[in-house]
Amino acid sequence: MIVKPDPSFLPPLPLPAPIVLANGRHIVSEEQRVSMKTLYEQHGLSTWKIGKLFGYKNVCIINNLKKMGVSLRNRSDANKTIEVNRLYFKQIDTHTKAYLLGLIYADGNVCKDSFTLALQEPDKPLLEKIAIEIGYKGLLRFRKRQKPNRQDIWVLRVHDREFCESLRKLGVVDRKTSKLNFPYFLDPIFYWSFLHGLLDGDGCVCIYKRCDGSSILTGSIAGSPFIIPQIAQFVKSTLGVHLTATKRKGTNGWCCTANCMSALKFLSYIFKDAKNFCLKRKFLKFQEAVEHYSHHNRFDKFKVLVQNVSNQYLNEASCSFAV
Repeated sequence: MIVKPDPSFLPPLPLPAPIVLANGRHIVSEEQRVSMKTLYEQHGLSTWKIGKLFGYKNVCIINNLKKMGVSLRNRSDANKTIEVNRLYFKQIDTHTKAYLLGLIYADGNVCKDSFTLALQEPDKPLLEKIAIEIGYKGLLRFRKRQKPNRQDIWVLRVHDREFCESLRKLGVVDRKTSKLNFPYFLDPIFYWSFLHGLLDGDGCVCIYKRCDGSSILTGSIAGSPFIIPQIAQFVKSTLGVHLTATKRKGTNGWCCTANCMSALKFLSYIFKDAKNFCLKRKFLKFQEAVEHYSHHNRFDKFKVLVQNVSNQYLNEASCSFAV
């Protein structure tokens, strides 16, 4: 049970000594138990940190607190020392919240009382802005890639029961990959912001070069076999744009795709409300396609729409939020 005390931890109160037997064995004294209870209940220290102070293993602290009749905190309660706005997702009433919900649908996860959002290393600035937006005061965690073809990632992890419960009510359930549906419970004015988050999290904006030198813009969103047909139906009924829904090879996921002018119109509506959060690399691909198609005969009917989308990034302060 005995480990070397960590001198870097300074106790908030004097620590009593253990009982030392003739054979040199240490036994936790009653005074130590009282101090453990005080440190745990009144000072909010974790069992791990209390163990460091006394030089005992974590399991020893837990057992002695139980003997004292102390009600131990669960993981959610224990981590509430890291502040977060637990009511943030109580109501989706802004374009930013709708965008973040879409991003969480793609790259977020809720398991019990723990929420995790993981993004690739180049997207760390976006994760930092999200942490500020939801009032999270903790640190992001770095995770080294496990496979050569994967990128390193940064992780935002929140342990809060109420925060996670709000996300569950919004459809972010355990093992959500094959269960997600389109969030028709949102105000329709936020649908496109939600799709923007979904695109940034699990979508693609690409420009393919043809053999004749011309380019093709492709915009696609991946998701569950339920949400993809629903997205395609929504876009068809709203814009008259047909998205091709196909099953992704080797997975249970599906993908809906638009090409050329259809992609230009589809992506213009996705980006039009992106005033606070956006993955800059995907928007720059869109702008590159705009430059290419501006010389196309069919571009004129989209000219005003595309210019309005571009202007809010080039001429407004919102450009600084694109990361």
